[in-house]
Amino acid sequence: MNLLYPPPAPGLLKSILVANHYSCKTKDFVADFFHSFRNHPEWNKIDNWNALPNFNDPKIEKIISSKVEEWAKEIVEFDSAWVGISIFSYESHKIGKLLTEKIKIINPNQKIFLGGAGITNVRTPYPEELFDQGLIDAYITGEGEQSILELAKGNFDYPGINNRNFVKLEKKHLDSMPTGDYSDYDLTLYGKENLGIYNDLQSLTQTFVESENTLPITGSKGCVRACSYCDVPYLWPKFTHRGGIEVANEIIEKSKKYGVRKFHFTDSLVNGSMKEFRLMCSTLAKYNVDKNANIVWTGQFIFRPNRQHTQEDWDLIAQSGASYLEVGLESGSDEIRFQMGKKLTNDDIEHELGNCRTHKITTFPFFIVGYPTETDQHFYEYKQWFERFKSFAEDKTILSLELGGTLRIQPNTPDFNNLPKMGVEFIKTEHGPQDDLLWWNKNNPTLTLAKRFWRRFTLGKFAKQHGFILPSDKKDLTFLWAKWNQLKDIERKFLDERKN
Repeated sequence: MNLLYPPPAPGLLKSILVANHYSCKTKDFVADFFHSFRNHPEWNKIDNWNALPNFNDPKIEKIISSKVEEWAKEIVEFDSAWVGISIFSYESHKIGKLLTEKIKIINPNQKIFLGGAGITNVRTPYPEELFDQGLIDAYITGEGEQSILELAKGNFDYPGINNRNFVKLEKKHLDSMPTGDYSDYDLTLYGKENLGIYNDLQSLTQTFVESENTLPITGSKGCVRACSYCDVPYLWPKFTHRGGIEVANEIIEKSKKYGVRKFHFTDSLVNGSMKEFRLMCSTLAKYNVDKNANIVWTGQFIFRPNRQHTQEDWDLIAQSGASYLEVGLESGSDEIRFQMGKKLTNDDIEHELGNCRTHKITTFPFFIVGYPTETDQHFYEYKQWFERFKSFAEDKTILSLELGGTLRIQPNTPDFNNLPKMGVEFIKTEHGPQDDLLWWNKNNPTLTLAKRFWRRFTLGKFAKQHGFILPSDKKDLTFLWAKWNQLKDIERKFLDERKN
């Protein structure tokens, strides 16, 4: 959990409802959860409770249950026609269900609906089960900008309401939407000083970390890539951009309105359209120079091959206020990266990181360990990557990185749709839903769950030995250990049957 910027969905949906003459109030329980427990001696357990379905610690359960009951009482006191709960990912499932239970205990007649990515593209029938149990009265899949208005009108036949046949939004909808309303948020609760990993980074690097309140900004939907492990093209088949000048102007106006100069892009990638990205950067760069505004921004960014980013591009990127770029490098092996759909070599990465270094822009790379075709040779190349790029960690061009757990093959991704072609099959669980981590590749049979977990542990240790900072490492390994204890016997039984 982090608090770099406030959740954007409630603020945007409030703006849409208010613009259509509905009253709405947003409550920020993310910030309350974090600030209530971040200094608790059992914080790691409390934080991991959300992600681990088989977590069993009565003390932690009681602590969280008590907090959620407080929220439920607060919600019911509003006496609203509808209560909407945004479910960001599968990690919100447990606490989302608990909140609906607490609300219904206090007021069984309170109408509740769910929305968000955490109910749209998940293997489990999470919203359907809560609906059947009477814990919720409706749910919205897909983008909720249009659907929430139909729900407010009582139109339950609209695509995406109480089903997964949602309609993909078009550019005209994106262009016509109001900007998010964050007037209900306490923006002082967000920013670097409240982001756990930055506190760790400051103590580890002796680098001063500036305290900045941050607002989210959305410039585009979808992605220009079709990476094999990613479900974004399913949600947004066509990359759509609002327009670079329009996005820059929104940043400038929000900076004036809220007194905030730091923004984080929620986009899958901020530089998907180079034409619009250059317009945005040039507009922000001019404003920063003319007004001495010092606006800065962060977001997900794609490194491009063959020097597609020119020196002029990098000059503009820096002048526009780019300070911290999240980049999906995904593997240390060129071959694996190309199989994922990332047409980027290590030489390309070195060139892009060199420009970041020159312009004093820091980066946060994401990696995946244990891709279905990853061999021992690929793993060796992975380790070589950390040796080759350690100088970028030393000067903080790579401020930190994320190795995550290991590959989850999720529904509605190219990997999921190509399982037979890759030779991959899921290992069935006797009880409960299929686990995205529990798969085996007959064409790479030694890459077992045990080996993938071992590689993740080994690679994390190797990276840290070479000066890289992995701020989420402890949480990731705690999660993997819990999953290992849950899944090891299932995999062992499956592999034994294969031998026989």
